Amino acid sequence: MSKNTRAHLPFFKIIFLPYLSLFLLYFLIAAAGSFYLYYRAREAQGQLIINNLTENLSIIVEKLKNNDLLFLLKDQNSWLNKELKSVFTHYPELRSISIKSRQIGFSQSLKKGKIITRTVTPLPPKHIEKTFSEKNSLFQKKSPHLKISFILTDQNNKPIEVEFVFHRSSRQHLVSKSLNNLIKTIFYFLILGVIGLISAVFLTIWAARSIHKLEAKMQELYRQASLAELSAEFVHNLRNPLASFRANLQNLIITPEEIETIIQEMDEDLKRIEEKLSSFLKLTRMEQEPMTIVRAATLLKECVNKLQPLAQNKGLELTLKVDDDPKIKVHHQSFMDAIINVIVNALESGQRTGSIEISLSSLSEKKMAQIQISDKGKGIPDEYKDKIFQPFFTTKSKGHGLGLAIVKKIITQHNGTITIRSHKKEGSTFTIYIPIAAD
Repeated sequence: MSKNTRAHLPFFKIIFLPYLSLFLLYFLIAAAGSFYLYYRAREAQGQLIINNLTENLSIIVEKLKNNDLLFLLKDQNSWLNKELKSVFTHYPELRSISIKSRQIGFSQSLKKGKIITRTVTPLPPKHIEKTFSEKNSLFQKKSPHLKISFILTDQNNKPIEVEFVFHRSSRQHLVSKSLNNLIKTIFYFLILGVIGLISAVFLTIWAARSIHKLEAKMQELYRQASLAELSAEFVHNLRNPLASFRANLQNLIITPEEIETIIQEMDEDLKRIEEKLSSFLKLTRMEQEPMTIVRAATLLKECVNKLQPLAQNKGLELTLKVDDDPKIKVHHQSFMDAIINVIVNALESGQRTGSIEISLSSLSEKKMAQIQISDKGKGIPDEYKDKIFQPFFTTKSKGHGLGLAIVKKIITQHNGTITIRSHKKEGSTFTIYIPIAAD
């Protein structure tokens, strides 16, 4: 397969950038979703732990209702002292317990395995109207302690406040431990997503390479089919000058006295054959000339200077208008040949007076240089507009029909396009678009 039939596959644009954007979007959504899920689960688990603590502790607190607090505190074997000891045993992270009434207040704390009791300030005399339980969030407070408070009344309908103080980080550790499975699940979910995306990348690259190879094969088959069609057309077009050449050979035998005229005609036939061979080679051969970066205006001025004498012989003038002068990367000689071919075509359009206008501008939004060549000749009939770039199509009696086909091939090799706008008896405008060279 010819290397020239293979186009460069832009992996960076069609695979790397889209999948990089997809990766970033995936991680952004997955990270935000995972963080939100973990945050909500942590809050819910923390609240569940507080609710569980409150429910368990409220069983002890409820027993204080309608009891004599002073009597219970003085009796070391009372159920209250036993319950308080069991609470410290059951909750190692419990820091202290305080119970206050209007007459008395005391606090118990655990230090080095021993329960220490001390007196604290009783409740103020202000009346508390209703019983309530106070809870706070396990994660929102900056205090190292988590406090759970209860307000109730004794047998004399006097308020009693019971407060349990826990070490907050220990409770938080329990939440984190209970969420380990959720964290693992989120991690595995992210890993599976990454594996899926990586698999999709490799699958896309494989599919793109397969399609690219198939396309290259199709291009090669198309090139071979086109070459076979061109060869058939070429052989067909050689028949006329060869038939004329053979007829003149026979005339040499029949009428030797006209040898000079016959030889001249044979020479013309050979020239026609040579022109067709040269044009056919240009059409089928890939250019080996290296590409160079030039100013488009400079190249067009060279073409105009070469053809100005021919234009003057026809009573015409070539005018060049430059609106912008972009740089273009071209095979210098072959691209000049293409421009010259279009200008010659304009000079032979049937225009008698005036000028052939050549203009140069740039389309910055498309990053293309635009070259327009306009004449005021006979124009091209509508039924011929789709055929003028086909090999061997011509409306001229002496043309070989390869000029504009060669032009289109050269422009296409430069990743450009050529279009025509023509009206009968009003003239034609050929527009050539060529990529602007990167600085």
